Amino acid sequence: MQVVFNEALIEHLLGFYSPAQILDIAKRIDRFQDSQMALEASQLAEEY
Repeated sequence: MQVVFNEALIEHLLGFYSPAQILDIAKRIDRFQDSQMALEASQLAEEY
């Protein structure tokens, strides 16, 4: 699953979170997506 931080999403999040919190959330999601891709790559490598 890819999460895209577009303008509409950021505007929505600003209703609930501060800009610093949104940045923190974005970094966590980015790290999670990187780890997911690494996991998928290692699973693919095991298949061959």
